[in-house]
Amino acid sequence: MYQKQYESSYEINRTNIIRQLIQEVDNGSGKNALDIGCNKGYYSEYLLDCGYKTTGLDMYKDAINAAEKSCSQHDDVIFKLVNLEKYDFKDLGEKFDLVLCLELIEHINNREELIQQIVDRMKKKGKLIISTPNILSIEGFRGRLRTGKKYNAWDPSHVKIFNSFEFSRFLKKTQKLKIIKTTGYWYSSGKWYHFKKYPDLDIHFGLPIKYTSMPLINMFGFNIIIVAERI
Repeated sequence: MYQKQYESSYEINRTNIIRQLIQEVDNGSGKNALDIGCNKGYYSEYLLDCGYKTTGLDMYKDAINAAEKSCSQHDDVIFKLVNLEKYDFKDLGEKFDLVLCLELIEHINNREELIQQIVDRMKKKGKLIISTPNILSIEGFRGRLRTGKKYNAWDPSHVKIFNSFEFSRFLKKTQKLKIIKTTGYWYSSGKWYHFKKYPDLDIHFGLPIKYTSMPLINMFGFNIIIVAERI
């Protein structure tokens, strides 16, 4: 039984979207996958059950220990404790059919180098599933109103929050990635305004969708999930 990364409906639904995208990419039988920033192995476990031989990387020992425990029933998995700001991906030796890089890029200072290293470790026609928060969203707009230039998508460990169009351009800079699908997720905001005297008038705002891959609309979700192919 898969672990739940968080109990919130936001995280559970996002996890389901990622799993669906993994299924759409290809059958994992006989192929290998790289899970960068694997955390406690939530997606590594799913990759293994889809048939992928899986390598997971993370910067935190507690996360690696939890991932190894979670995936202990599988043989085709290796977890490595590495500094993702400095790690030389050539040390992995092999190249990969599928790479996951989920909610990581916004934590990394040398983002350009990381993406280039990822691309270099992908097989031709290999797929990358990558996600990050999007400042160009209802929640991003609310956050900027509240915090101005200090907006960090509610996480002080974030060093860079992209807007969705900027994120697409960033991935294409390598000239070796073709974007196949962009999915926007979470089109609502938290509490917009609270009237102390009239608590029943709390204002929330959002669109009546949880996620979409429809062009243009897909660029305004709080979370942007891109599937790209190595060309």
